[in-house]
Amino acid sequence: MALTKVRGSGIDADGQEIILDADGDTSIAVGTDDVIVVDTAGSERMRVDASGNVGIGTNNPDSQLHVVAAGSPSIRVTATTNT
Repeated sequence: MALTKVRGSGIDADGQEIILDADGDTSIAVGTDDVIVVDTAGSERMRVDASGNVGIGTNNPDSQLHVVAAGSPSIRVTATTNT
């Protein structure tokens, strides 16, 4: 597969991965190892591994949803009413 950059930063192929790069430090990368990585501000923020585990704040999720954060990490789930 051969993709080239669009308008300085856009869709790029680096070896065997596809990288969508919005501004040089925010990207979504998909590699041949069946992993999806989301970066913002130059740091990895989320990863979906080959088994479907999602990691937020970790690059090695060991459960379906694995959240790591300094201090007191939290997850918010809000119910809405469909009308």
